[in-house]
Amino acid sequence: MERKSLNIGYSNFKNTVKNNYYYVDKTLFIEELINTEEHVILIQRPLHFGKTFNLNMLKTFFDITEIDNYELFTDLKIWQTNENITSKCAKYPVIYLSFKNITDNNWENIFEKLKFTIAELFSKHKCVLSNLENKEDEKIFSEILNMTASQVVYENSLAILSNLLNYYYDAEVLILIDEYDTPILANYNYCEPQTLIFVQNLINNAFKDNDIIYKGVITGTIKIVNENMFAQPNKVGVFSLLDNRFADKFGFTADEVLQILKDFNLENKYDELNKYYNGYKIGDQQNIYAPTSVLNFALSYNNDYKSNCLNDYSENIFRNLIYHNSKNENRAYLLQLINNQYITKRIEQNILLSDLPKSSNLLWSLLLFNGYLTIKEKRDADYYDIKIPNAELKDIFNDIILKWLNNHIAIREDILLQMTQAIVNNNTVDLETSVREITRNILKYCETTILSENIYHIYSLAIAAILGNKYTIKCNLIENQRYSIVMIPHDKTMTAIVIEMSQIFRMKREVIKNFTERLHLEMENALTRLIDNKYYDELLQTELDNTIKILILFADEKPYVVTNQFKN
Repeated sequence: MERKSLNIGYSNFKNTVKNNYYYVDKTLFIEELINTEEHVILIQRPLHFGKTFNLNMLKTFFDITEIDNYELFTDLKIWQTNENITSKCAKYPVIYLSFKNITDNNWENIFEKLKFTIAELFSKHKCVLSNLENKEDEKIFSEILNMTASQVVYENSLAILSNLLNYYYDAEVLILIDEYDTPILANYNYCEPQTLIFVQNLINNAFKDNDIIYKGVITGTIKIVNENMFAQPNKVGVFSLLDNRFADKFGFTADEVLQILKDFNLENKYDELNKYYNGYKIGDQQNIYAPTSVLNFALSYNNDYKSNCLNDYSENIFRNLIYHNSKNENRAYLLQLINNQYITKRIEQNILLSDLPKSSNLLWSLLLFNGYLTIKEKRDADYYDIKIPNAELKDIFNDIILKWLNNHIAIREDILLQMTQAIVNNNTVDLETSVREITRNILKYCETTILSENIYHIYSLAIAAILGNKYTIKCNLIENQRYSIVMIPHDKTMTAIVIEMSQIFRMKREVIKNFTERLHLEMENALTRLIDNKYYDELLQTELDNTIKILILFADEKPYVVTNQFKN
């Protein structure tokens, strides 16, 4: 049988089914929505998890103006349920509003985009004008279409339109709002309060005490709780990545992925896809895949597809985590994550934007809800073990670290490559040359001459960003400002590496000759410690035969390197 074509990048359900494009059946989302007791629901999912497509599917199913749409569903799972579900097809007027393309860091520009989007929405429902008896309603409708209405009118526009549709069709109204938080979060560092206030008022006015609403479905990545956001609408159900409800309706399950690979004759590529794209946990549902990544893999496998997308909003989160030299603790956590380990954090489900600059817990929560991290398991109350989901996301973490090193510390990637290759190849000359340049830039960035824990973490992250796919990188404080970086290879045929870094200073009035003699003595003592010391317990637990041991001793700010290779 001929394989169906993919329609990636388009979120039109009707077009997909009508033209027989490849489709993973998620229509049981409709049944789960109908059976839910909540009047309004907010579903939180990362980008590329099918939120827009699923909302478009809801619109296609419920839309009262498309009475023949039932034909699109007769061969899908929803039609195998019961009449109580299928009878609701084409029974409700639908308001569908998407904010996914409304981004800017200026309120005036955002407001113009909002006005245009709402005007487009009203233009699709001009039919109600034929039934208007109130001239004031007609005037307001016209002002919205012409983008001349006041802000207060636009904030009430969904409530206005729902009342008009209810009167025209004599039926309850379904309201769908896609990516409600995009205009708020696109540049949250610059977000003006007007944006938040507008979206808050628009949602609250649409749903509060509005008994003509059949259901309200809102999608986004997080739940923002500033002021009264989601406080006023009655019975709002919030379902995030931590909840079981709707867990398998957004994202592909393992069974669905196996079927996709079978349909595209890629069954032998499961391990590769699983390593690169698997790893999400939603509620208790393990092994959830991002749909866009999987479908692009199936479509472009022979072209070595890698999605690696990082939007401006997510880059802002990373910037707050690592870009400032006061973020030492966060860099240590990042190193753990890159090493395929987990960290334990309190996850904030209610995001107060004003707390973002001062709360690292909120930043980790944002990374989780935006799909850059996932839950390993729940600890207690709001505490969770979190980790990087898969190799695709690990590459993103590495890329952002390299970008930070290059753009903010002025460390070129070719110098980092020279350093890491010199470490692996036990090349003393190249290692000393590269370390000198890198150290000079790091000390300038940190505005110090003392190699602190902060600086060693920068070194560890730099090595991990390049060699993290081959080694587990660990940074340890030994004693008295002496640090070690231990590199344990994933391939047991490779050589382990231990780097010890320490610093001595020329004392006041100390002559060069005496300082040089003391430097040589310290190098001899340090090398002896490095050879004899068993502080690197991790290596003793492995079956590695050889270890490269590297001493980097800084005389003031100038590094000297001694390397050797030993049998373990």
